[in-house]
Amino acid sequence: MYSIGNAQQITTNAGGEAHGISGSASYTIGQQDFISYYNVNGFVNQGVQQPYEFYCSSITGNIVAPWAINVFSKTVPNVLVNMVGFDSSLFANGVYNLTSNNGSNAVVKASKNNDITKANGVTTLDVALVQSHILQKSILNSPYKIIAADVNGDGKVTTLDIVYIKRLILGLDTTFINAINQKRLWVFVDSSYKFVDSSSPFPFKDSISYKGLSSSKTNQTFIGCKLGDVNWDWNPAVAKLGINNTVPVELGYDPIKLNNEKLIRIPIKVKNFKELLSIQYTLNFNPAALKFVGVNNIALNTDIGTNYAAEGKVSFLWVDAKSEYKTLEDGSILFELVFERIGKEAIENTLSIDGSITTVVAYDKDYQSHDVVMKRVENIQPLQPEKWVVAPNPTKDGVIQVQMNLTDSKIIVFRLLDNTGRLLLIKRVDGVIGNNRFTLREGNIASGIYYLQAVGVEGVKEIRIEN
Repeated sequence: MYSIGNAQQITTNAGGEAHGISGSASYTIGQQDFISYYNVNGFVNQGVQQPYEFYCSSITGNIVAPWAINVFSKTVPNVLVNMVGFDSSLFANGVYNLTSNNGSNAVVKASKNNDITKANGVTTLDVALVQSHILQKSILNSPYKIIAADVNGDGKVTTLDIVYIKRLILGLDTTFINAINQKRLWVFVDSSYKFVDSSSPFPFKDSISYKGLSSSKTNQTFIGCKLGDVNWDWNPAVAKLGINNTVPVELGYDPIKLNNEKLIRIPIKVKNFKELLSIQYTLNFNPAALKFVGVNNIALNTDIGTNYAAEGKVSFLWVDAKSEYKTLEDGSILFELVFERIGKEAIENTLSIDGSITTVVAYDKDYQSHDVVMKRVENIQPLQPEKWVVAPNPTKDGVIQVQMNLTDSKIIVFRLLDNTGRLLLIKRVDGVIGNNRFTLREGNIASGIYYLQAVGVEGVKEIRIEN
């Protein structure tokens, strides 16, 4: 605010131009400028020198994901950046710019708890990877992944973090809460911070501090870690996960048969449940016709979320406790749903799967993602074992002949081992289909017991051979 002679006072902000009824002001920090005002005697100019306390400096920087440091296309949007102790904050979409008075002490921090899809980037695969880390089977290979795994903020990665991650996936919780009761989905790290021990990155530097600020600061980058996302598949643009294996895991149920009992029991059968590490989905039913009672005869140790059961939605999650993959035979029962019928509406085709609460995805042993679908079927028939034999057995003159009958074209790899487990022969056969008879080996084999393995067939994998 400036006043010259008898002119009206003019109020302006540093670095700008202001106008009053009787005058205007424009100036540059640190230079002598002029203020002009109008009165009956005409224009009068008087020089003014801005005092030191009006000097200020800017703090600018980026907010990026840990897998793309310095790559601006991988920035984290809608982050609240604030200057602690000052009335200065803003929501930044990957870039922020704050202003502070020169000579002041400033602390800049970032926070984010506004994800629309709370579990975006957090799946059962993350649970399996955190379990492997805890079990020392496969260590998380970045300090930022380890920071993301510590969802309860106690400075270590434990099974309690797994419990909280599961609760977020199932929709039981919408945020993580740390030891001082802060609700959060993200943490942010000063990118210039050097970890003393990257395998145990706690505590880490979650703010950027300035003492006696005297000049503008640039490239003050924060690295954002989405809590629970240790495989870094959070995607700000797409909440739905991409599927990279076209073979879906099928859940099926027979036509629902009504009787005089109060409860309706629906066995859920599986197909293509092959070498899976984890699975998750939301199961839907008609709440006007059915009331969810529970789940019986569970084949795998499955976690269930029932917060939205009154709305006809129950979320399911399974991850092997040892992060080992599992295979279930086609047609086997995964679990039995139990409902109480409460209305007279039709209940045929009542079950379906979507990602409205828990995202739909299954992961196999190679971390490939599969879709999960629900089908009403008469029956999911188990696959018939594919037949193959060694004939004659015992062999004659060391000649090993194989007879196969396959319904689909296959690539078969044969492995011949002696009774000590030593590999004697490996042979690949392409395009095997229908009835086939071929010679695998002729002569040059000593008398004894051998084992022939056929990799790539369903059913019997190994046959004992006498020579």
